[in-house]
Amino acid sequence: MKPRLKIGLKSLVRFFLCLGLAVLPGVSSTSALSVVEQPVPAIQSTIDSLLASFSTDRKQLENNHKQLFDLVDRIASPMFEFDYIAKLILGANWKTATTQQRREFAHEIKRLLIATYATALFLYTGNEAVSFDETSIKQKKSRNFATVRGHFQTADGSRFDMVYSLMQKPGENWKIYNLTVADLNVVLNYRNVVQSAILKNGIESTIALMKTNNDKSYNR
Repeated sequence: MKPRLKIGLKSLVRFFLCLGLAVLPGVSSTSALSVVEQPVPAIQSTIDSLLASFSTDRKQLENNHKQLFDLVDRIASPMFEFDYIAKLILGANWKTATTQQRREFAHEIKRLLIATYATALFLYTGNEAVSFDETSIKQKKSRNFATVRGHFQTADGSRFDMVYSLMQKPGENWKIYNLTVADLNVVLNYRNVVQSAILKNGIESTIALMKTNNDKSYNR
């Protein structure tokens, strides 16, 4: 029997739906920073563009996964720091991984997140409400790190707290590297699954399994 890498994609849908909701009317931020310095407008601008394109072609995208994934990749991917996400997920395994393995793992993580986010877009109804409560920014060495706190309310009235984690390299835009929705920490969720798979099958086999799973999603 071939080993399988099980990643709870359904449990992560909230995360990507939450990100997609970040541009709804009524969004606010109490940060005293200027608009240029705030990470919240960066999130809003990116997802606003994505939702506009998605809403226009929604019917067509339902039957064309390649076009859907390409859309998410083109518009949303620049908002994520995939290499840093991969490093956090691999943890101690990052140090022992080869340069090629790091590159391949980051690529498969990116494909996995794109596929998950794309699927979650179809859960958007337009009846949800989102607000941002506060933004805090700290500088570590040459990078800025931001924590954006907020919450969203679903159409049925359920409310979830959320915390975005972003980083900004010198001369670059803000990028997301983690998000917590309610009790779900995205990086930790993936880390537990991936590191368990690496312990059992090794990093090379784990990457291969991720590639196989991603290929199935992309070729449906």
